Amino acid sequence: MSNRLAVKGKITFLLLWIGVSTLGWLLGPVDTLQPTLRTYLDVANRALAYTVCGLVIGLVIGIGQFLLLKQRLYASKKWFCMTVAGYTLAWPIGLAIITIIPTIAWSLHGSGFLPLREPASISFFPFPEDIVFGGWVVGIAQWIAMRQILPYRNSRLAALWILGVWLSIGLGIFAMLMARSGPININSGMLFDTPLAIERVFLGGVSGLVTGILLLFVIDQAGKKANTASPLAENNTAH
Repeated sequence: MSNRLAVKGKITFLLLWIGVSTLGWLLGPVDTLQPTLRTYLDVANRALAYTVCGLVIGLVIGIGQFLLLKQRLYASKKWFCMTVAGYTLAWPIGLAIITIIPTIAWSLHGSGFLPLREPASISFFPFPEDIVFGGWVVGIAQWIAMRQILPYRNSRLAALWILGVWLSIGLGIFAMLMARSGPININSGMLFDTPLAIERVFLGGVSGLVTGILLLFVIDQAGKKANTASPLAENNTAH
């Protein structure tokens, strides 16, 4: 009976976790921003827009995840703060990385990548690679908070969480692109246009599913490691 209740509780937790992630991405319209950049000024404006979108996503997901984590283990306010910081910084950093790479490559060939202010013939399409490139920032930020609430932590769990969060965003983007290629998509550019909202539901849902499963795994592994280490510590103390 207890096993059934434990499984039911995990399923409920996972569904709520997915819902929080979906709501956060639904309210952060990263897929409605101008797709084409022609100058470094456009890049800077996009970075500012990403900061606002990331802040909205981080606030919603941070609050929701904080409340859910309080049901399973002690969750400090640091989880909320680091989640907000991670999402706010992730997309501008991802955009910077995806912009610096071609800038360096072009400069090595003796030419400039983008003009500063006046558009030229070059068009730059950073989305959605810039979102994927920034995903690791969220993982690092959340691990800083998570390591303080787990009963046991090590470098493997840290790497697993950071890479898992990164992967979750990448898979979410892939799911979004699959939804975009479907027959229902109409790119009207409206914030709550139904097809665009469906894209963000796919993105947030898949990302939440992956991180939710990963979180339950990390919590279980940390608990097992802590229980295994406790008897050893007691024996060493006795000797």
